[in-house]
Amino acid sequence: MQQLSMFDLITAPLVPLAAPVPTRPKLSPWQIEQRDNRLARFAYRDTLPSDDAGMLNEASAELRAYDVAVRNADYDGMVASGNRLRAIGEHAFGLTQAEAEKGGPPDGNGRFFCLYDAWDWMSAALAATDGEIPLFGQKGRFEIEIAGCRVDFTYSGIFGICGGEARVIDWEKPFLSETGYRSFQVCPDDYVIAAAKLDCKGWLERVCLGQLTEGGKRKFELTRAWPPYARSWRDSRAFAEKYARLDGWSEERLAEHEASQRAALEQMAADGIDPDEVWRTRR
Repeated sequence: MQQLSMFDLITAPLVPLAAPVPTRPKLSPWQIEQRDNRLARFAYRDTLPSDDAGMLNEASAELRAYDVAVRNADYDGMVASGNRLRAIGEHAFGLTQAEAEKGGPPDGNGRFFCLYDAWDWMSAALAATDGEIPLFGQKGRFEIEIAGCRVDFTYSGIFGICGGEARVIDWEKPFLSETGYRSFQVCPDDYVIAAAKLDCKGWLERVCLGQLTEGGKRKFELTRAWPPYARSWRDSRAFAEKYARLDGWSEERLAEHEASQRAALEQMAADGIDPDEVWRTRR
């Protein structure tokens, strides 16, 4: 056998390599489900009317079907109705199949700024009357109780991002936060709600309490909520007492500070708020 030199090895022609066979990436179960849901939405859109009244009638029927599915713990029914409601919003927006497949911000028909605007339009049109307990997935504003506190609760419905906003009603009583406001995550991305035979009000109360206490693992303490002007008075006083002299405030700046503080004290007197109690809650 002839032995090849290093020179022969360097100058020898390269052996052609076979072209790689392209392979399609394997989809995960979640990706397969998302693809199938997208195709189902476009197929469903072929049956939808193009006028607003017709689309909203279909959306109203699907919202009621979604509520029934949640109450019956019907997983397939929740996902199906949630996807059809989403499809109606996409139909109103004018989302094309090409836009849905390529990803990125779609253009639509120009009627709405984005897809979320179309869903918000639909949710607002189907919202419950203020004060009434909404259906599951229905936008509404009503009173619920969380950790013993009466709250003015805003529920964004099926297309909410976080979906729950709690605002204080009884300012004179302890609350969930000193700002008088607390947000909650109550809108699942997959439309699936485990309500365990509760109505929407009972379910929201349970979910919000669970988030405060981490499912009962942590003790949650209430605090006194103060109006924004009272908290501003407290924090401004604390800042001035610590830094006004160090920063060398001018007489004009001091005068402005004292005037705003007097106005806040007058407002607290009118609202029956004790400034000493507000001051004790400083951190």
